[in-house]
Amino acid sequence: MSRPGAKRDRLAAPIVWPPLHGFDPARPEHSFATAMPLVHRKRLGQFFTPASIAELLAEWVCAGRPRSVLDPAVGPGILARAVLARAPGTGIVAVDVDGAALEAAQRALPIGANAEFVHHDFLTWEDERRFDGVILNPPYIRHHDIGYGLEVVGRIGRAAGIRLSGFTNAYGLFMIKACSHLAPGGRVAMIVPGEWANANFGAPIKHYLLANHLLKTLVYFSHAEQIFPGVLTTACLLLLENDARPDSIRAIHVDHAIEPEALRHLAFAPEDGVSGIRCGIPGGAVIRRFDGEQLRRQPKWDYVLGRVRPPAAPAGFVPLGVLATTMRGIATGANAFFHVGLAAARRHGLSDDHLQPCVGRGSGVRPPVFSRADLRALEASARPSRLVALTEPLSSAERAYLADGEARGLPRRYLLGRRAPWFRAEVRAPAPIWAGVFGRAGLRFVLNQSGAQTLNTFHVIYPRDGRSEFAAALAAALNSRIVAEAARALSRVYGGGLLKFEPRDLLGIPVPDLRALDAEWLGRLGGHLDDLDRVVRSGADETTARAALDAAVLAAGDAAVKSADSAAYRLPARGR
Repeated sequence: MSRPGAKRDRLAAPIVWPPLHGFDPARPEHSFATAMPLVHRKRLGQFFTPASIAELLAEWVCAGRPRSVLDPAVGPGILARAVLARAPGTGIVAVDVDGAALEAAQRALPIGANAEFVHHDFLTWEDERRFDGVILNPPYIRHHDIGYGLEVVGRIGRAAGIRLSGFTNAYGLFMIKACSHLAPGGRVAMIVPGEWANANFGAPIKHYLLANHLLKTLVYFSHAEQIFPGVLTTACLLLLENDARPDSIRAIHVDHAIEPEALRHLAFAPEDGVSGIRCGIPGGAVIRRFDGEQLRRQPKWDYVLGRVRPPAAPAGFVPLGVLATTMRGIATGANAFFHVGLAAARRHGLSDDHLQPCVGRGSGVRPPVFSRADLRALEASARPSRLVALTEPLSSAERAYLADGEARGLPRRYLLGRRAPWFRAEVRAPAPIWAGVFGRAGLRFVLNQSGAQTLNTFHVIYPRDGRSEFAAALAAALNSRIVAEAARALSRVYGGGLLKFEPRDLLGIPVPDLRALDAEWLGRLGGHLDDLDRVVRSGADETTARAALDAAVLAAGDAAVKSADSAAYRLPARGR
């Protein structure tokens, strides 16, 4: 556990960089990474561009014959050097908030280079110059770790004529502000994490790029390890041009390792042939062309870039948001204090009235149904199973427990410092359905029959219909492979194929319109979930049970279409 208040102190602290000892201008990036502590580079989101990618980005920018090029996050300068290698007389303006990185770039650029070095945070830089080219690898800093307030986000968005989300990561802000410095006819080349293409905060960024006809080529790497070893995210290259021409966007989806020359050919070849062709190159890639309207209609881009077309929802299906609401699981701000085992609760004298059954880790929830017996087993294992929810009146033992938390500095923790009082727990009814936040094969959905709360390892789903049989039927549908495949198109994809869902992402998942089904239909669907649960618990092969569930879910959709005569349609018999 980090020191209480450490995150707040870290974000508020000024950036102080260590001296650049032992720097070798012949190996700038390697030398800088060796000289600078990892904690310094992580705070500033520094991941250096590989040489082959730098050359590709520079080739795009320099093809526009720029007289001036802006690098707004220059680091040790690999992108600026790539530009100067192709166009030695180009004027470079190099900006960086890190004084050590700026010094490294200054020492690594060719002697006599026409370069201006600006020590400033680009996001608060008020210079209004326009440039013929912009080239950048912006810092990868999540919105949680951005040290300035929403006024910066709002100002950048207003200047671009869009409303940016407060959840926009730093690189998304760089993307928009970099484009604002582009002269007519100029070009931008950047490498950024690919999550913006599927994240909700990316929607206004996509709108901005398409509305201004900037996006010309997008190269999407499904696994960022291809670019940044050890980094668990996706990555993409964006090649933009401020030419106001109608959109004809080349989209290249790369699923495996690719040789630099093959990647260059894909990015710059004059024509890419038939849409959706898998190229005969090592690892393969899908190349497609889109007009702006085609991409505007797609809320999530990862799926459509990698496939010829997204799957259509089966007949009788509606978005989950029609049937349910979603939200994240409970965030305590200090799990070790607020999520405890029964033995620890007794030892500290915490009243049962101030303890709520609560699951904290997804590893203990394997089957698709979490029952009261599963909760009892969790309690017996001595693992944390109770959420501490203290309210007045408090016993002397509970006041002592709070005093111990205060002595450890918990009220200064980032989340708790925003609550009044700091120990106030989130109050909500236990959710009937849980949804895993991360998954590789797909998203996990759990029918919660235990009455327990869950921490934010899960998102929670509240059906609008409060009947238990409705929740069971909805959980059954969500566990089908039919729904799982459709859900992938709405997920955010990280390195290694790791999928992530936010609560709002769940709302678009297509499910059978259970409103049109009677109690018998709902009961039979719930029965298929029970069958699957038994098979999973037994460790037996799940193929038959999942096939039966899939057939039932499709039949439920058909029945929803023909609900006026629903008695004529029966669910397939449950397998045994």
